[in-house]
Amino acid sequence: MSAPLAAQFPWTRSARTLVPAAGGDEEEPPKSILANLQWSPAFVGFVAYIWAVTSYRAPIGTAAMLLGIAGLLFEREKRRVPPLVVGAVGLLIWAVIGYTMTEFPWVVMPRMQDFAKLCLIMFVAVNVLRTRARFRFFVILFLVFFALYPVRGTLFNYYVYQTRWLGRAMWTGVYSNSNDLATFCMLPLCLAVGLLATERQRWMRIAAAAGACVLPYLIILSQSRGGFIGLATFGVVVLSQQRRRLRKIMIVTLVAAGLFVSAPESALKRIGTVSAVTNTETLKDADDRGSAAQRYEIWRIAVAIIGDNPVIGVGLGAYSRVHARYARMPGFDRWSGGYRDTHSTYLNIIAETGFVGFGFFCFLVLATVIPAERIRRRAKVDFSRHAVQLFYLEVGLLGFLVAAIWGTYTVIVFTYLHLALIVAAGYLLKQDMRRLARTRAMPTRTQAPAAGALLPTGTMG
Repeated sequence: MSAPLAAQFPWTRSARTLVPAAGGDEEEPPKSILANLQWSPAFVGFVAYIWAVTSYRAPIGTAAMLLGIAGLLFEREKRRVPPLVVGAVGLLIWAVIGYTMTEFPWVVMPRMQDFAKLCLIMFVAVNVLRTRARFRFFVILFLVFFALYPVRGTLFNYYVYQTRWLGRAMWTGVYSNSNDLATFCMLPLCLAVGLLATERQRWMRIAAAAGACVLPYLIILSQSRGGFIGLATFGVVVLSQQRRRLRKIMIVTLVAAGLFVSAPESALKRIGTVSAVTNTETLKDADDRGSAAQRYEIWRIAVAIIGDNPVIGVGLGAYSRVHARYARMPGFDRWSGGYRDTHSTYLNIIAETGFVGFGFFCFLVLATVIPAERIRRRAKVDFSRHAVQLFYLEVGLLGFLVAAIWGTYTVIVFTYLHLALIVAAGYLLKQDMRRLARTRAMPTRTQAPAAGALLPTGTMG
């Protein structure tokens, strides 16, 4: 008779560690999201901060951030300083140098302070999300926050209160801009899809599936062409990895068809002009009250500003002031004047911090994604579920960065929270792989010889 399973595979009894069992996949996650959850002041402060900036229910963001930073002093583990934080601090230092040379220091200083807070939040995030239980709890809680506030508020505004901006879905705060609302849906969308890959409880999978349907519908209601292009990028990349899973492709296709059938005609009409806004010769055919043509004119002004300030930039947060000045120059349409935004994250970073600042931004993104992708590829055999979860985070970031071509998210928490979650998920996979390597290196338990078996020569029976 063969030895017990625990003797053949000693690591199968490592409950709740998410180390592969005999089948080569992770153990089932615990039923309770509070299982093995280690509370600490830093973790509480981090969760409270995310609730504050997501819900707009209480002005406790700064206090929660300070609690998170102070709480790290009581954490026993060694502090992590990933390349993401290093690149962000480098961008902040370069912005400080630009502050000494800008014409608008009173505008730049508050924006630098906001970005410094984001650097601290990233540092707290990668240091408190050290365990699978904490990461899982935070993902679920963030999805609850987003569902209760931006999603619920937007749907109530659109269908109950009839509060819309030119017929487009909106809410409040940073969600009051329909384009931004659509882009910010990318992070919860990839987290919801990731839960479908990692969770096995029926109620949790139903909730995650509902989120994976409602969030794309919200993007359609926003009528944001940039958000729709980001969503399409996410969908195409995900489906390209499902070539051998016809059932999943059929489900996604049916869901997409249902979303378009139930969407308002005005939303489909505006999204249908995506091809028109990608060609400068057909901008007038976009039928969007001149929005696309105006954005193109703003981009022309941004390029002119970059040409005159290629190294230092005009100062973090000072673009709108300089834009108002350039818009009065000959060669630009006056109707694009005033204190305008760049309507592009990349043009905004270059215009405000120069190509050096843009280099720091590219570094922090690439230094996050490349190592995470390497870890994911090595872990996708033994830790398939969590490798898929990391894959969705990466593809969601790609969709977000594509949508950021048409929106400015240089100093927005969702940009850097998304990156921090990728770093944390990569760290967790690396920990799992190291734990598995140590377990496999352990000597297996020696079994007693069967009755009647011959003993080696010179051994006493």
